Amino acid sequence: YFGGLTVMAQESPRLTKSRLADRFQRFDKNGDGKITADELGMPVVFTAADKNSDGTISPEEFTAYLNTRRGRRGSRSQKAAPTAESVKETEIRYAETAGVQPNLQSLDIYAPKAAEHAPVIIYVHGGGWRKGDKAGVGNKPSFFNSKGWVFVSTNYRLVPHVAFPENVADVARAIDWVYRNIRQYGGDPNKIFIMGHSAGAHLVSLVATDPAYLTKCGRTLKDVKGVISLDTQAYDLLEMLDGWTSDVYSGAFGKDPQLHKLASPQHNVDAERSIPPFLVCYSQGVPLERVSKKRAMRAAAFVEKLKETGFQAELVDASDRN
Repeated sequence: YFGGLTVMAQESPRLTKSRLADRFQRFDKNGDGKITADELGMPVVFTAADKNSDGTISPEEFTAYLNTRRGRRGSRSQKAAPTAESVKETEIRYAETAGVQPNLQSLDIYAPKAAEHAPVIIYVHGGGWRKGDKAGVGNKPSFFNSKGWVFVSTNYRLVPHVAFPENVADVARAIDWVYRNIRQYGGDPNKIFIMGHSAGAHLVSLVATDPAYLTKCGRTLKDVKGVISLDTQAYDLLEMLDGWTSDVYSGAFGKDPQLHKLASPQHNVDAERSIPPFLVCYSQGVPLERVSKKRAMRAAAFVEKLKETGFQAELVDASDRN
């Protein structure tokens, strides 16, 4: 939070006055001893920190907010124990592509023991399209299982071993496998939702806006009942990569603008398609204000495109989170 103070909080139980002053000055751009909403650039954080609602954040409010956030982080730091009422099955193959490491086309299922016709969430991990693993699920399985959901976490082939759109195709294959097999784990194939983080958010957003991937598997966009996209900027790659060089993005999508357009969920929004409802969330991300603002801007632009085309979409400002 606030330009890297989360890391500092982990290093020391107390934040020194000099460190607090230094961070405060980073946002107090005109040096008047207070931070305005425009200077901070994070609406949710500003509202929470501006305790007296006078339209500015004082040094005292700044310090109080940070201490409150550190306290909340400490209370959540203990990892929830897996519930005894859930069962887990791992390394289930959803595709058999020759020459592919089996783990990269496999998924894990966490299901409540008493599940019957339960809604299903399929989670797609992040990692810049080149790393990450389906095992990185944190407390998500226990949370969803406690609410009566079947939780599925899937892998997909990674860059540079494959190039776009093979990774998107793998996500579609995983959805198809779940649709055909989830009943035996207590899930309802007519209640499938998909969720992704970072690169995974891009993949689920694309597979839910371009019907070509699911069509190749014998499925349709109507088989996905909702999408949760967590923290990605890659909604409009054509705009994002115009004049900008990035090894991460060029490695995943090359340098052809036509390919960038094809890989952009925002450019695949079409009123003739049965695009499911979207819940789009964005956080502060890395402690660089210019990046944080663009993250918010691009998420908002995608949601606006969905809405103006007639689809259901909601934007969640989580800029008070890293």
